[in-house]
Amino acid sequence: MSEDEVTTTAASPEEFRARIAGNIKELRQAAGLSLGELAQEAGIGKSTLHALESGTANPSIETLWSVANALDVGFGRLAEPRKMRVQVVPAGTGPRLDATDSSMIAELLVNRRRRFDLWVIELQPEKPRDSGAHATGTYEHLLVLSGRVLAGPSDELVELQTGDLASYEADIEHHYEALEPNTRCVLLMDYR
Repeated sequence: MSEDEVTTTAASPEEFRARIAGNIKELRQAAGLSLGELAQEAGIGKSTLHALESGTANPSIETLWSVANALDVGFGRLAEPRKMRVQVVPAGTGPRLDATDSSMIAELLVNRRRRFDLWVIELQPEKPRDSGAHATGTYEHLLVLSGRVLAGPSDELVELQTGDLASYEADIEHHYEALEPNTRCVLLMDYR
């Protein structure tokens, strides 16, 4: 779909106006602009912008283009559905990675653009996992959900039981080893 094509097939006109209203307000606030500043930048009246943000206006494409240009976003960004405040990843539906050299199975739950990753990992005792160093400044926080694990920097391993949390530098070689079958952990990779 090109930027000048907008469809409302999945939303009623009221839902579409509410979507536009919420997106404009969110983008304006994120840009640190007042109603008056954005209205002036877009070349529209402040009352028109207020009506857009309250969802009471029936905006023309030209008005929305002016607002999108003033906010320095594509036209489609004003029309896209708003993201839910709560995101749910049903169990077992995240992307899964199976380690070839160990029994580790990792399921990605959240990735925040090189700020952090959140994983659920499953380990079996027969094949420990040795991990090379990650990017400089990376920390890992390992919370044991069930079972027991030997984990941490390769030269400073600690034994963890259900409910224990270990935090350690992961920009050096580190290790995970299940001490009980079906050990499950939550792993937060913190890219400082």
